[in-house]
Amino acid sequence: MASGRTGRPIRGISTMARAIARRWKNARSKSYQPKPFLVIYLLLLLLGTAGAFVTYLALVNWVPGARSNSLDALKTSLTVVAGTGAAAAIYVSYRKQRNDEANSTREHDRLFTDRFTKASEQLGHDAAAVRLAGMYALARIADDSERDRETCMKVICAYLRMPFDPTAPDSDLAERNVRATALKLLEERLRPSHPHFWKGADVDLSGAYLINAAFARTVLDKAIFSDAHFYGVALFSLMRFGWRTYFERATFHDRVWFGYSEFHDQVTFRGARFLSEAAFCHGQFLDKVTFFDEARFEGAADFSNAKFPASASFKDVHFESAPTWPEGYELNDGKLVRVVSDVPKQQTPEDVA
Repeated sequence: MASGRTGRPIRGISTMARAIARRWKNARSKSYQPKPFLVIYLLLLLLGTAGAFVTYLALVNWVPGARSNSLDALKTSLTVVAGTGAAAAIYVSYRKQRNDEANSTREHDRLFTDRFTKASEQLGHDAAAVRLAGMYALARIADDSERDRETCMKVICAYLRMPFDPTAPDSDLAERNVRATALKLLEERLRPSHPHFWKGADVDLSGAYLINAAFARTVLDKAIFSDAHFYGVALFSLMRFGWRTYFERATFHDRVWFGYSEFHDQVTFRGARFLSEAAFCHGQFLDKVTFFDEARFEGAADFSNAKFPASASFKDVHFESAPTWPEGYELNDGKLVRVVSDVPKQQTPEDVA
């Protein structure tokens, strides 16, 4: 294990995962329960017989000439019985299909529970190699079953949120490797180019200690990195954040690059600390709500060619050096606003023509 300080929380991940598996199993316990077959079949038979009798009486009494040709009337009424028999056959086929589907679902749930429980127990093992195998097992389960993907992702993210200080003198290198593998498994499968792309992913890595995070070219819906610590170069370039994005109070100990990324909804960097260079060049903040309030930039801050909404909030932001703003923008009373020039544009000969 990583150390006495981090070992207990890591062992606790298996307990948490088993609890998730129990909730998952209970949520799916209400499978298909077929209605009593004999009762429904007898009702259909009685309905067909009654329908045939009513049809025969109607033909004989209301249709001219039917009384003298009762054999044809009887044949016509018997077609009602045949129709009821066809309906019964359809019901039998439907019932068999639903039973097969229910049995398949139960078998799938059983296999998932077995695989998930075994993988989660591996994450709490003392040996790093066993924990590593558990990480790969969870990723494989998520690849195989889209329905169970979110559950596996929650466990992987929860593992990364467990306390671990990579800068501590007694930091466990083996545990560091397990965490690096877990992070890589997430990063790879969040890219559309991956054969098992985890589409529509919500990632919660709040408070996590991430080493050399490389989320470049990934696609996230909801992303929570509040209070996270990033060590090594952090790459968030060419990303697409589809929904709300949180980097509140996150600390970037080394360089970070958000270049060419798209933020399609609210994004906040409130209280974030950038201890080295931070690049947001060519980034697109497409929602009207963007916050950098109380952030600290202790290295160079590059916002060149970035696209912002009508205004972005930079209240009480600290810059060690003058930032590079997009052309035509300036910081005014804690707001990054577009500068409107009062000088009329000089006409060119082409304009006159």
